[in-house]
Amino acid sequence: MQAALPKYKIRGRDFFSSYVDLLEEFDKLSFTSDIWSELHSAVSLLSLTAHGISKDFRKKTIILKCEVMDERHTGTIISTKFQTILKEWGIDRQKVHCMVRDRGSNMVKAMQLSGFEDISCAIHQIQLCIRAGVESQEWLLQLIAKLKKIATHFNHSLVAQAELTKIQKERLNQSPLSVIQDCPTRWNSTFYMMERFSKLKDSLVLYLSANPIAMITPEDWINIQKFVQLMQPFEEITRNLSSSQISISSVIPLIQVLKTTLQQEETKPNTSEQFINFITKLRDELNSTVRFGNLVEEENYTIATYLGRSYKYLQKSPRHTIPIYVK
Repeated sequence: MQAALPKYKIRGRDFFSSYVDLLEEFDKLSFTSDIWSELHSAVSLLSLTAHGISKDFRKKTIILKCEVMDERHTGTIISTKFQTILKEWGIDRQKVHCMVRDRGSNMVKAMQLSGFEDISCAIHQIQLCIRAGVESQEWLLQLIAKLKKIATHFNHSLVAQAELTKIQKERLNQSPLSVIQDCPTRWNSTFYMMERFSKLKDSLVLYLSANPIAMITPEDWINIQKFVQLMQPFEEITRNLSSSQISISSVIPLIQVLKTTLQQEETKPNTSEQFINFITKLRDELNSTVRFGNLVEEENYTIATYLGRSYKYLQKSPRHTIPIYVK
């Protein structure tokens, strides 16, 4: 490490042994796990992170391992990896309270084989809802494809980037912004792309009038703005649920916020028929039994929400109520 990164200071033995002691202190542990590909080294990695509450009621998170997955990503192999990592850290399976995983069939199978109680990752579920909603609307897919074509034009041309910057600085007296390209595996990158197009509207209109790559019609601009407005709560909730300090106590209230927001957007006078269809699909996905339809019947979520410190004042306040359900 001194040769590769001289300024990095490796933690001492006491640092790591303190985590071993902490793991022994916990009566119960919950875990999060995921599999992803590291493009630069061309390997797949399986992570396992432990979460617990210390004696002084502080949330603790410990990344146990990132295991290289050389084999096929089958449920059987993943299950074996999980149990091996737990054994390496001396964690008795009786301490495993719950595993949070995505809805991949291999992950679901791994939990079944391991005999662990498990729940689906709320962020992954939200992403699947949005993906299904977007893919159900041909007009929206065409709009996204058009914007991606324009974004690719700028990302592949330094001349185009320089011209757009010049328009912003000299003709519009604006601080220069660049076009953002979306990523197919992350729905919020589509949101960020459209949000940036909305901010760059004036400069892009001027640029496209002289460089006809693809025509963005007035109706397209209206749809871009409406999409950003509709997806803003989804983006905020995705970020909130991605915080290291969040817990599943927030899932029921935040999903309820999404449902209420969709209902409000549907009744607005400026909501077109095609957006009503889009909203209907999003709402159907959120209410689906394979997504969040049975959320209030799952004890892990309902009990966590009832005990969640963040919502205590709402339960006591006569002006604010959260739907709390406990079996």
